[in-house]
Amino acid sequence: MKRLFLFLIFLSFIFSSYAWNDCPFGMVNCTYPGKCGRYVDTNNNGICDHSEPAPTTENKNTTNNLNELTSTVNNEEIEYNYTIKEICEKYKINLDCFISILKNKIVEKLNKEYDEKSYVDIPGKELKKYTIKEICEKYKIKAEELKKYLNLPETLSDDTTFETIKDEYGIPMSEVKKAIQYLTNENKINNIVINENTTLGEIIEKYGLSKLEIDEAIKECMNNINYNTTKEVSTKNYKIIKNNNNNGIVGDVLNILFSIINIRNLLFGWLSG
Repeated sequence: MKRLFLFLIFLSFIFSSYAWNDCPFGMVNCTYPGKCGRYVDTNNNGICDHSEPAPTTENKNTTNNLNELTSTVNNEEIEYNYTIKEICEKYKINLDCFISILKNKIVEKLNKEYDEKSYVDIPGKELKKYTIKEICEKYKIKAEELKKYLNLPETLSDDTTFETIKDEYGIPMSEVKKAIQYLTNENKINNIVINENTTLGEIIEKYGLSKLEIDEAIKECMNNINYNTTKEVSTKNYKIIKNNNNNGIVGDVLNILFSIINIRNLLFGWLSG
């Protein structure tokens, strides 16, 4: 009896691993790394097989195009010379979709840099001597935006030093640094310029995206035929949330229960056959 039970578990694992559109949690187009430990992606499209229909001939052609892309992007000559428009035409993906996803990836990179790196290299004691105008010129930010962030009067002269601001408005240099950090990052984001004539080389050199990230952007466009171009990454108070696939005790119990259900259905089908 024990061997039969283990055999049924083994069969349940095999069938559940290679089945399509049968997610026990009702997920649809569940992307990598998945919401549970049952994630499987046999057609390499970044979506769990359990949450999508079996691939058609068209889907298989898309996967072949993606495999072709992997070798293409690894070729430096093509990588640096291809424009956004040429990539979209070659792999039959939406231009707006590709540009939007690339911008989002750049924003994610900048926001991560914002959290991990300080743009302000001036000690607090030195910062006090600077005027609003001098700091804005140094970090390429707008004086009116800096004053707005610090809740200073719009009429305050740009020649006011931060020492005066501290004495009259009680704003410490740490808050001034936070304001400069935030506005510098926002300025970088607002200056992202990508169009159909931008080359992959420009994106890699100017914005620091890797070949893998560009590959992922194309893959996402292939998987999002009806992509909503209005979906953008937030540029304010953005935090990257890492999915560690930890569903807790409840998730583990549900996984076990649904595994038992799969075994039960398999056993009933076997007996009825």
